[in-house]
Amino acid sequence: MDLSSPLTSLKGVGEKRQKVYSKLGINNIGELLEHYPRGYLDHTGSLLIKDASDEHPCAIRATVTQKSPTRPIRKGLTVSKVRATDMERDLLITFFNGKYTVDALEIGEEYIFYGDFTKRLTGGEMNSPVVIKTEESGFLPQYPLTEGLSSKMVSTQMKTALENCGSLIKETLSTEILEKYNLCSKAEAIRNIHFPSGEEALEKAKKRLIFEEFLAFTLGMSLVKGKNRTADGNAFDNLSTEEFEKSLGFELTGAQKRVIAECKKDMCSAVPMSRLIQGDVGSGKTAVAASCMFFAAKNGFQSAMMAPTEVLANQHKATLEKMFEPFGIKVGVLTGSMKASEKNAVKAAIKSGEITVVTGTHALIQEDVEFKNLGLIITDEQHRFGVRQRTALGKKGNAPHTIVMSATPIPRTLAFVLYGDLDVSVLDEMPKNRIPVKTYLVTPELSQRAFNFVRNFAKEGKQSYIICPLVERNEDSLPLEAAADLAEQIAGQE
Repeated sequence: MDLSSPLTSLKGVGEKRQKVYSKLGINNIGELLEHYPRGYLDHTGSLLIKDASDEHPCAIRATVTQKSPTRPIRKGLTVSKVRATDMERDLLITFFNGKYTVDALEIGEEYIFYGDFTKRLTGGEMNSPVVIKTEESGFLPQYPLTEGLSSKMVSTQMKTALENCGSLIKETLSTEILEKYNLCSKAEAIRNIHFPSGEEALEKAKKRLIFEEFLAFTLGMSLVKGKNRTADGNAFDNLSTEEFEKSLGFELTGAQKRVIAECKKDMCSAVPMSRLIQGDVGSGKTAVAASCMFFAAKNGFQSAMMAPTEVLANQHKATLEKMFEPFGIKVGVLTGSMKASEKNAVKAAIKSGEITVVTGTHALIQEDVEFKNLGLIITDEQHRFGVRQRTALGKKGNAPHTIVMSATPIPRTLAFVLYGDLDVSVLDEMPKNRIPVKTYLVTPELSQRAFNFVRNFAKEGKQSYIICPLVERNEDSLPLEAAADLAEQIAGQE
């Protein structure tokens, strides 16, 4: 028997139970040993009945004094009563469908009962508690389960697996790393994550396994990041963008200047840039993107900015036109709703290089859209696009540099998961005199108050907008709010 042996080689596991385990992705002994507990029942501090509280689950050590026969209540449901004592007070325990558990209890034997406790005048009561033998570990593992398995079953088979194959667990880290980070061995960690000898042993096991998991994750992400980072892109000349930044009419923040410098440094390398620019609404991501597009234009390259909606694509076009007009940089837009003649004219101007900067939606990735010299791609709110869409746009140039913009606050570790192939820049400083953005969570019960809040602003001549997941409802629609219905509902309240 070894780690690759099927579970059926363990005592108590037949073909039927093997199939149940396979639902959890466990098909051999090695995979079973790496099925870690989701938590533990800590019964190291068992209580006397008089000291137990009914505010939370607790462990009570008591001796069984009486068992009543199991009787049916209704079809499929039986009840059994057990009495126990801690020599001061009595505990009445009720088991539902627990015949086998009750049969295993011995009168005169002491057990630990773990579960919800209800205090009574003469003692207390428990319903279907976990029964633990007093000689067992103080930490009872609770495993992720599926129908047909219980934590007790998994625990029993886990002990058998460790007894037979625990010595075969191979070390995956070097001695130097183990010593440097004060980590226990893999075998010790596996044993103590399932059956810890105490709190300290459990924490050491967690530390070791978490370290190994993050190390593997980090190395994997490094491989992903390096996969397409070959020196086959366009290395830009380090030309100044100061004239453009001075023309903006406002001073860039320190964060904007830092991120622009990071992007320009990347673009001056033949290794294509892949960078995520993250910043709250109003932090100035568009200005950073515009400076990078200006930098590309000065180097003789086109830029494309893909947005998730036509409204946003047109907004970007209007904003960039004002910025680039003094420098003779032509900006175009390409969206799906444009007339065929308009699309053809824009496509021709992109192909000839007449349009240097183009904004658009998914229309940019259509096969008949050709660029003369695409050097920079910017995608706004990247989570709205699939990897294929970003890749499709990238194929329209010779390994163009890439910027991804997002207003969604993403912790650095999570950004590593979502955008493992990207470097991360954060705009953590708001422009001067910028009114702070305030975000409120409004529950459905308070929706009317929110509408009244918006209505008061409307009376002052100010504008508001409400985003709905659907434009119009149809017979295939999920039960989601539709903009047309909501507009009609609000109009009717005026």
